[in-house]
Amino acid sequence: MLFFVTFSFLLTEATFLLSFFQHKKDHLMTTICVRVDDELKKEFQEFCDSVGISLSAAITIFLKSVTRENKLPFEIKGGVPQKHEKS
Repeated sequence: MLFFVTFSFLLTEATFLLSFFQHKKDHLMTTICVRVDDELKKEFQEFCDSVGISLSAAITIFLKSVTRENKLPFEIKGGVPQKHEKS
């Protein structure tokens, strides 16, 4: 469920994606290796398949969105702080 919330912004990035692929040939490309849980990768791949984009394109959209907007496309919250009892 988290990956869906995290990448729900992809649907609004369709125009950007088309633009990215048009300009891709003009830029040098690099490889980023990331270790993720097998189940997370499987779920993310299924999501990408359902919206018709590759895993690589989805991650590139994420990276471009973060650098363009200078923020993550979702809110990050910490856990609930534990109350400390006085002894």
